[in-house]
Amino acid sequence: MSKKNKKHKIQAKDSSKDRKLLKNIIIALLLCGLVVGAGLFKVAKIKNNEHFDPDRPGSLFYSETAFHYRYAEIVATENNPLQIIRNDTFVQYPETIDALKYYTIMMEFVCGYVYRIINFGLPFNLFLIYFTCFLSSLPLIIVYLIAKRLFGNDFVAVGASLFYLSTPMGYARMLTGPFLREDFALVFLLLSLWMIIILFEQERRPVLGVVTGLTIVFSLSSWHFSQFVYICTLPFFFWLFACRPDRLKNFLIPVIILFVAGFVVPVLKTRIFITSLLCALPIAWWQGIFCLAYAKKLCRDSF
Repeated sequence: MSKKNKKHKIQAKDSSKDRKLLKNIIIALLLCGLVVGAGLFKVAKIKNNEHFDPDRPGSLFYSETAFHYRYAEIVATENNPLQIIRNDTFVQYPETIDALKYYTIMMEFVCGYVYRIINFGLPFNLFLIYFTCFLSSLPLIIVYLIAKRLFGNDFVAVGASLFYLSTPMGYARMLTGPFLREDFALVFLLLSLWMIIILFEQERRPVLGVVTGLTIVFSLSSWHFSQFVYICTLPFFFWLFACRPDRLKNFLIPVIILFVAGFVVPVLKTRIFITSLLCALPIAWWQGIFCLAYAKKLCRDSF
């Protein structure tokens, strides 16, 4: 190959890299714009709510959102929030209840401690509206990542994000009840799904396995219904176990983390999570995989 042809080939390669970089920058800016736009739209709609009054913190929160708001405010403002939450007489009187053991209040802890660290000088009720509106818009990015992983096409992935953005289900509940656990947990449910898809690859990814396991535990501790969402994926994993057990090799670490969480996380321990389908079935599958591997090794050694 002549020097001239080599030079043209290098230039073409560099040009291709530049175009790919420019495309990625444009998509990143577009996704950030969608998240910011969706967040601002939700904030504007909530502020236009007839029940919204910035001087009355509890005016917008009712039913279960008021229950969530109270715990978040305790974490954000009280000197010893754990003492109050673990000995709560307000919810159950005259007895006391340990809310950490019986309620999935991860969302309340996250919002409260984020407010302690960085609150931009806002009162807690206003900070909570901004924080939840923008956090609940992050699935737009995660939906793009999932679609890109599944289809390998940027156009399809952006289309999936736009479809999610236009779906009333993605924002309607937030506008009527701006502090619901499902809006918070959905971020981590989708994030764990994206990481699970990556773990199906043959390449070993122990660090990603740890992060996936912790993310699943985080979502389970944020919303009681998260467990049902994950259970709906078990038939697919059962099919993999029966037909392609090699695809499950990256899931041992997440299963171990789930098992340990059943003894460590208070709300999972109280609900005896280790006996649930979500924990017991994956453990049984891994026992089956080890037994099959041992039986194959035994057969090879015997014959």
